[in-house]
Amino acid sequence: MYNGTDTANTRIAGIDAAHPLLRGVFVTPPQQIQFPSVFTSYRIPPGNGRSLMNLLNGNSFLTEYSKGNGHVYLLAVPLQPSFSTFSANALIVPVIMQMAFSGRVMPGVSYPLDYGFGIDLPAGTNVGEKPPVLKSFDGSSEFVPGFSNGNPPKIFLNSRISSPGAYKVMQENSTLLSFGLNYPRTESNTDCYNTEELLNMVRQNSRISVLESGDTPAAIVADMQEGTKLWKIFIIIALIFFATELILLRIWI
Repeated sequence: MYNGTDTANTRIAGIDAAHPLLRGVFVTPPQQIQFPSVFTSYRIPPGNGRSLMNLLNGNSFLTEYSKGNGHVYLLAVPLQPSFSTFSANALIVPVIMQMAFSGRVMPGVSYPLDYGFGIDLPAGTNVGEKPPVLKSFDGSSEFVPGFSNGNPPKIFLNSRISSPGAYKVMQENSTLLSFGLNYPRTESNTDCYNTEELLNMVRQNSRISVLESGDTPAAIVADMQEGTKLWKIFIIIALIFFATELILLRIWI
C-alpha cells in the first residue's frame, strides 16, 4: 500500500471539506485552522483512492478506498508523535469519529436548496427502468432528480428546487429516503458594508445622493421635498437695496 518513506518535514496543506466524511465538520474554512506538522511519512501511491488530506509536497496524508459497500481509510503516518503531531491535533477527533459513524448508514436529515453534491440512497437500491422521484410531503411539487447508479446510488438536486420543506424520494410506491430542504445559511450572514464601501458604491450612481447632516431624517426629507428656501435670500437682497436707496437719497438731497 505504501511506496517508500519521506523524511522531509512538512505539514498538511489542504483538506477536502466537501467529502462526506468531513462535510459539516468545519464552521470556518479549513484554511483558517492549524494543520498538523509531519516529520516522517509513507508515500501513498496514486490509484483508485480519493485523497482527503494533502501534504505541502502534494502527497496524500489520508486516502479513502471503496471496498464493496464500505470504505477503507489509509493514513500516511502512524499515530506516534515522532511521525507527526496529528494525534495531538484537534483534527483527529472529528476525523476518527466520522470514520466510525460512516460505518452506519446515517443519511442527512436536511440539505440546503443549492446543495451541489450527491445525496446517497440506501445501499442496494435497485432503480430498474423507473428513476426515483422527489416529492414534497404536501404534494405541491414533484420532479425527477439527477441520478447516479454508483455504490451507493445517488440523486442530485441540480438547483431545481426553490421551495424549502420536507421531501421524500419515491420509487413507485416505496419511500427510499426523506429529508428537509432549507434556504442556504448565507441568508443569515450578518456581514455588512462599512461606510467607505457604501460611499464607493453609491458614487457610481448619479441618481443617489449622500446627505451628511446632523439634522433629523424628517428634516432632511422635508428639505429635499421643499427644495432650497430662497425667502431669506430675498429679504437680505431687499434690505441691501433699501440701504442703498437711503444712502443715495442722503447724497442727492
